[in-house]
Amino acid sequence: MKLLLAVLLAIAPCWAGPVIAEYFDGVFSFEDWNLTAGSTSATVTNVIVEQVLAGGNPDEFHRQRMEVGQTPGGGTQIFYNRYMVNPSFVWNPGTDGAIDTMTFSVDLRLHSSAGITPILTAFYQPMIIQNGTFYLSNTTFARATTDFEWATFVFATTQATNWAGPGGSGSPDFSESGAEMQFGFRMSHSLVCNAQVGNFCGEGHSESWVDNYSLRIVGVSDTAPIPEPASVILFTSGLLVLAVWGRRQAART
Repeated sequence: MKLLLAVLLAIAPCWAGPVIAEYFDGVFSFEDWNLTAGSTSATVTNVIVEQVLAGGNPDEFHRQRMEVGQTPGGGTQIFYNRYMVNPSFVWNPGTDGAIDTMTFSVDLRLHSSAGITPILTAFYQPMIIQNGTFYLSNTTFARATTDFEWATFVFATTQATNWAGPGGSGSPDFSESGAEMQFGFRMSHSLVCNAQVGNFCGEGHSESWVDNYSLRIVGVSDTAPIPEPASVILFTSGLLVLAVWGRRQAART
């Protein structure tokens, strides 16, 4: 029995497993990412999206900067969002298999000027594009004005229902019949000018810093795994050893 267990343990690593894809970007060269502009409020005077060569975690990083003019008080909302997609981060369920798990990881940091007097919040959401539709994760990473240090955020998902399309409707197709997917993220800033009506919130800017984008996808298969040639040889050898051992045991009795 111990011999049988040893043979099975020996051949286990040789069986073909699911497809695994791993993507990483700690440089954020602008040529590698596609930018899609989202909505922007009236008092946002400029949005800058760029690669910065130093000061990341470490070295290069991705920066989004929102510049705000004087904003009327009385609860005026200030916001913007931008969508970033890397076309080389691709998974095709038809050829790579249905998706079992996806794990996203990213380093984030927020910076705001003294002119941003209300509390500012920056939101980061992992994103999937499938059939031209943008799907955002139901999990959002948020950073407040006081979060000046780098922090790592991780999001793991196994269900397509953890994602939502425009207006919160629809989900991507993780099954083998699903279309090709590309991956990225949405970054947005949001704050409210709480000054009294007739007064203004001062000019200023806020910045979101993004570094070390990581994505790991593990696929599944509806069919039994196919053994690799090395495993067939090892398994056959194991059966021969077991046969010889069995005959010797029978001869002793």
